[in-house]
Amino acid sequence: MSRHELGDYLNEQVSLLALPPDLEVSIRRLIEQIDEDGYLKKPLEVVEKEHGESFSGSVDWSLRVLQGLKPAGVGARNLRECLLLQLAEKTPHRDLVIILISSHLIDVQEQRFEKIQEQTARGMEEISAAIDILKTLNPRPGRMFGR
Repeated sequence: MSRHELGDYLNEQVSLLALPPDLEVSIRRLIEQIDEDGYLKKPLEVVEKEHGESFSGSVDWSLRVLQGLKPAGVGARNLRECLLLQLAEKTPHRDLVIILISSHLIDVQEQRFEKIQEQTARGMEEISAAIDILKTLNPRPGRMFGR
């Protein structure tokens, strides 16, 4: 599937929601700004300025609805937000995974596990389990619709 098909998939989900018409229009405007990775291409302020009248409601509310659609992580503005959006309330070691995403992505990538252990005061077993969960997250959720 292409980026266009990702947009179609997101728009189809929006059609199934019982939304006020103005909110639906705002969400569809944001969907137009989703790139092939599933990220918003432009800052919210720019989108809102370009489509001022279309955002009669809160652009932040529109973004929250968009980010609640599938695939998880779509509508993120950066990698950290994308990964955080994919965490469920019941994700094991969720609090530590959030810390890893928020403060230690480079440390995980560089395998600086002692530094993570020192700064989080967590055991290596728990850190390892949290990293395993982190590895299951998709940094480019829109790509599942790509070629």
